[in-house]
Amino acid sequence: MKKTLLFFVLLTFTNLTIAQCYEQITFGGAHTVVKRSNGTLWGWGFGSWGELLTTNETEPNPIQLGNATDWNKVTNGVVNTFAIKSDGTLWGCGSNQLGSLGVNSNTQNFTTFQQITTATNWVKVAPSYFFTLALKADGTIWAWGQNNLYQLGNTPATSQQLFPIQVGTASDWIDIASGTSDTSFAIKSNGTIWGWGSNPSSIIVSGSSTTSVISPTQVGTATNWMKMSVGGSHILAQKQDGTLWSWGGGPALGVGGTPNVTNIPQQISTDVWISFSAGTGTSFGVKSDGTLWAWGVNTDGQLADGTTTNRTIPTQIGTATNWHSVQARKFATTMAVKTDGTVWFWGRNYYG
Repeated sequence: MKKTLLFFVLLTFTNLTIAQCYEQITFGGAHTVVKRSNGTLWGWGFGSWGELLTTNETEPNPIQLGNATDWNKVTNGVVNTFAIKSDGTLWGCGSNQLGSLGVNSNTQNFTTFQQITTATNWVKVAPSYFFTLALKADGTIWAWGQNNLYQLGNTPATSQQLFPIQVGTASDWIDIASGTSDTSFAIKSNGTIWGWGSNPSSIIVSGSSTTSVISPTQVGTATNWMKMSVGGSHILAQKQDGTLWSWGGGPALGVGGTPNVTNIPQQISTDVWISFSAGTGTSFGVKSDGTLWAWGVNTDGQLADGTTTNRTIPTQIGTATNWHSVQARKFATTMAVKTDGTVWFWGRNYYG
């Protein structure tokens, strides 16, 4: 039976104005990992693939991921976990299906952290389900895993790529994002935004959804993009003035259903947004006044508005004005953090 649940776990963060314990939290859709101020990693939720360094299907309570105390950043894939140490090395655990861990192995999963190359200048990871993007400090993008739709930005299309390969030759990338399907996006230092891979709902170029984009292709002409979050067939992107824009297709665009499909960025509102996140068919955002908003598909209560009605424009969730950030990913569960350090989940209660 489907269940729509709303519950909270108390955590605290160093970037909030309260007593500190946790510095970072990342949500993959079925498992959550946090980095504590002492450099350790802790996680809970789905663990069958080794993404929590166990093979238990469910870890309902936080467990420590190994004994290392020098973790700097952590990012969850759907069924794997990636983390960067303070020395700039990149590590991964969990599912390695189609080479998605990038450790040059056909082994399907790992229950210990595996180092990904010997490079010491990794700064960000953007994992999807079966492929992964990563950004180095030198401004280059690297990718590995499934490449059947050119989501790695390289030819020829292949079923798997076991180790990192560079995406193009550019060295002026500043941000990366992977979709919940097979789409990749990145922003350059000049503020332009680029996409490659699958093209659902004309998310990259106008045309057929069955036509993949082989290499990084600029979307529009704007030069003031700052950050982004990619869903299944839509993208949310923020400009330097704090406004939020979307393109692609479906109710998660947040523009009232008109247009329904477009590769031309549409402004969602004139508000300034401090956090936003795209799920497979959902969108969430926190405005500068601390209010939480949601729109898109709502069949499993994933918008947390107390209904199962789809929303084509941003709908305020509750009346609280102390939301800090929100994260959605694959599946139908969402996580948000308040400024008091409490963490809230809603939607499907996958694996605890």
